[in-house]
Amino acid sequence: MFVKNKGFALSIFLGIVCTFFFFQDSTAQSKFSCSKWATLDSMMKPVLIGVVMHMNTDSNKVTFKHTSAFYAAELDTVVAHYQKTNNQDALNSSLGIAFRTIAVMEGDWGNGQGKVDCAKAWMGEKLFEEFKTHNPKKYLHLVELDAK
Repeated sequence: MFVKNKGFALSIFLGIVCTFFFFQDSTAQSKFSCSKWATLDSMMKPVLIGVVMHMNTDSNKVTFKHTSAFYAAELDTVVAHYQKTNNQDALNSSLGIAFRTIAVMEGDWGNGQGKVDCAKAWMGEKLFEEFKTHNPKKYLHLVELDAK
C-alpha cells in the first residue's frame, strides 16, 4: 500500500491501537486521561473518538448524530478549561467519562432511553440538578428532544 504521508498513517494506526488499549466499554472507566488528550495530534483526535463511538455502537447499541470531529472539538474545549483553571483532578480523570458526559448532555447518547432519563441515570440526581441549574439551555434541549 502506498501512503504519501507516513506520519499521518502512523498517527491513525496509533490512535486505533491506543483506543483499544485505553478505552473499555462505556461502563468501565477509561485509563486514558484528559491530560493525555491534550498531548495528542489534532488530526488523530477525531479518529480516536470515531473508534470509541464505533465501539459503543457495536457493544452497547448506542447511536450518535454528532460527528467525531464535533466531539473532538468539545473535548478540546473542556480539557483547555481544565488546564486554564489548573484542575488537576479533572485533568487526571477519564476521557471516556468526559466523552460520554458530553454526549449525554447533548442528547446524543442514543441508547433508546429518554434524553432526560438518560442524563439523570448517568449523572445521578445531585449532578443532574446542578446540570439543570448551570446549563438550562442544554437541559431544555433534552426536554425538547424528548417531546419529539
